[in-house]
Amino acid sequence: MKRFFSLSILAALTITALAGIQAQAQTSYTYRDLGTLGGTSSRANGVNNFGQVVGWSILANGDRHSFYWSSATGMVDLGTFGGTTSGAWDINNVGDVVGQANNAANVSHAFAWNTSTYVLTDLNTLLSSLDAAKWTLTYAWKINDNRQVIEQGTVTIGGTSSTHGYLLDLPYTTITDLGAYYPDGINNLSPPQLSCWPSSAAGAIIYPSLVNLFPMIRAYGINNAASSMVVGGFSDPHQELQYPPCFSMGCSQWRDARLEQPGTKSWHEDPVGCDKCERYRLYRLPTRPDRN
Repeated sequence: MKRFFSLSILAALTITALAGIQAQAQTSYTYRDLGTLGGTSSRANGVNNFGQVVGWSILANGDRHSFYWSSATGMVDLGTFGGTTSGAWDINNVGDVVGQANNAANVSHAFAWNTSTYVLTDLNTLLSSLDAAKWTLTYAWKINDNRQVIEQGTVTIGGTSSTHGYLLDLPYTTITDLGAYYPDGINNLSPPQLSCWPSSAAGAIIYPSLVNLFPMIRAYGINNAASSMVVGGFSDPHQELQYPPCFSMGCSQWRDARLEQPGTKSWHEDPVGCDKCERYRLYRLPTRPDRN
C-alpha cells in the first residue's frame, strides 16, 4: 500500500528525485545548498516544475530579503519597498513570484516579481482607483499558472477597517472580495477553486461552491482535479486530514477518534482493505511555516 510522506526542509535546500522506474527498490535524492544572501540562514518556500525556487534569506546586516534561485542565476535578491523585510512564498510555472515586502514605514505590501522583468511590483499599484480607495493588499501567498493571486488584505469601508481574503486576477487586475474566508490554496481550473479557512470557528470551505469541510478547520491546498482533493487540518494543528474522508462500512480500520460525525464511523489513519481509503486517506503533515 502506498504511504504518504512529507519532507520538512528547514535550511534552503532543494530535493531532486532521480527519475526512475517505480519498480526500483529505493529512490535516490540529491540535496543542493542554495546558500544565502550573505547572512547565516535562508529558507525555501516554493518551487515550480522547472526547479526555480523562492524564499527568504538573512543578509549580512541582519535584514531579511526575498530571493529567487535557479541553477542558471543562483540566488537573486528581490529587495523590498524601502523597508528591511520581505519574503517570497510562491512561484508559478510561468515565472511569477509572489510574497510581501515592507515599505519605509514598516508596512507590509503584497508584491509580484517576474523572472523576465526582474521588477518588484506592489500589487496595490495594479488596482483600479475604486478598489485602491478601500483595499490595502498586505500579503500574497499563492499564485496559479493563470496568474491569479490569493491571500489577505485590509478593507476599509465607512471608516471601518477589517481583514478580508482576496482573489486578484493579474491579467485583468480585478479583485474578488472573499470576506471572512482566508484562502490558502488555489488550483489552475477556470474559474479557480480556492481552499479557504474561516475567521470564525466554522469549517474550512471550497470557494466558490462554499462546500463546508467541517471538521476540517484549516484547508492548506487544493489540486487541479475536477473532483477536487483538499489537504487540511483539525483545530489541533498536529492532526491532519485529507478531504473527502472515507466512511465506507467495508473499511476494516475504523478507529476511535476525538472528532466524529453523528451516525458515522470515526476518522482513521492508514486504512487497509478499502478502495475508497486508498484514494482518500488521512495523514499527517508538518505545521505550516510562519508567514512573517
